[in-house]
Amino acid sequence: PRAPPISPPSPNPHSAWMSGKHGIGYRIAGGVHYGITWYDPVDFANNVKDLPVSWVIVGLSSGAFGDRYLAPHPLLTNLSRGSTPKCMWLSKCGVGYERTTFESGDVPLESFPDRDVFDELLTAMEAVGIKVIAYMAAQGPAMLKAGETSAYDYNNRSPYVDSCALCPELTGVVGCACAPSVHLWRKWVRDNYGDDEEPTLHRAYAEVIVGEYAKRYGPRIAGFWFDQGGDADGSLIAASIRQHNPNAAIAYNSGLNNPLRNNNPGIEDYTFGHVTPVQRGKNPPDGCYNYGMVVSAESTNGGWVYNEVSPFIDYSRASDPSTRPNTFTYTVGGEASLAHVFMPVNTAWNSGEIVWNVAQAREWQARVMRAGGAWTWNVARTGCAGCVDTYNQALVDTDDLAFLKQVYDGLPGGPDEVQPPYFYNDTNCDCCSAGASPSTRQWGCQLSTSCERT
Repeated sequence: PRAPPISPPSPNPHSAWMSGKHGIGYRIAGGVHYGITWYDPVDFANNVKDLPVSWVIVGLSSGAFGDRYLAPHPLLTNLSRGSTPKCMWLSKCGVGYERTTFESGDVPLESFPDRDVFDELLTAMEAVGIKVIAYMAAQGPAMLKAGETSAYDYNNRSPYVDSCALCPELTGVVGCACAPSVHLWRKWVRDNYGDDEEPTLHRAYAEVIVGEYAKRYGPRIAGFWFDQGGDADGSLIAASIRQHNPNAAIAYNSGLNNPLRNNNPGIEDYTFGHVTPVQRGKNPPDGCYNYGMVVSAESTNGGWVYNEVSPFIDYSRASDPSTRPNTFTYTVGGEASLAHVFMPVNTAWNSGEIVWNVAQAREWQARVMRAGGAWTWNVARTGCAGCVDTYNQALVDTDDLAFLKQVYDGLPGGPDEVQPPYFYNDTNCDCCSAGASPSTRQWGCQLSTSCERT
């Protein structure tokens, strides 16, 4: 008998498992913070286990801040008080307190054991068959993009760090206006790497921070999504990951995103897919300026994009209809990256109001998936970062969860699967955002009179 045909190898085996599939993402505060102290990953796993998702993108760092993490670190934990979660939830750890939003410098942190929340998260997701992609802030403990004024312990912002006592010693300037965590990290890098110039900080972040977590969790992490990719050395990061987790899918938030493109050949496995900056509702994510990502995914062969794409434009700035292409051409060659779209549900990445018309959301996601690409919805958690009366920090916002279920019904294989011809294109987007007036919106938000969700 004739042997069955052999499928051609995937252009990129690291991310092939994501092709035609989708997931969700959300952020959790890291370090010592009530948002993580009373966080139970099992609640999150049970909350999403019945959704048809293949992965969750969840912060290993404290969202976009690289100064705190969801797990202990052999250096940072001792270097920066408050950077590591502590097990002080009485009913869970046997010591500590019951749920509260109160933070106090009188809490004796050193008397509580460290807590590896990320390990708990991996275990909970493994139990329900959902992969975990680690979101990490590539600016690292040096806070290279945001600056030290955004660090958790700047100017006595943290009740657990006495900046007034530490800053004069670290900076030589009397006062509280510094972030001890940033200066202590830089000092360690100088002492161990010879200087704290940016290239050296990039290397230390890749080897000491990323390398430690990649080694600890190994293949339990299915992939990484690095924010602030331009403030890091992607090659060094990839090398640190591949040493311990050779099959991980890696993406960097850096470069052209619209159309989707492989901005980092050789070290990128799927596109970062970041939308036009939402600017807290001024540019709703359902605006037509993001439609170029759908068009580019549909222009691929099986969902794979390459470095060379034509026309080479920023679709989000193509306010003149005559300059907006209805297709893109990729020059196949070199390394491929999977077309992936990372889309907020709300006016802001982790909070705000739902802006999407369900019909448009279904269409755009289904089109990317049918093309072989991947899609991630970023959702809010319960209440304002979890501060509802129940203090349950883990659950997806109730309205966001209901929205997702409606959208999923319209995806390939769903009971209300959308079919062409499609309605929502580059001149027809809903842009339901109460937080932006027509004068502050970009060109892609002309339809804003109706905010129906069906």
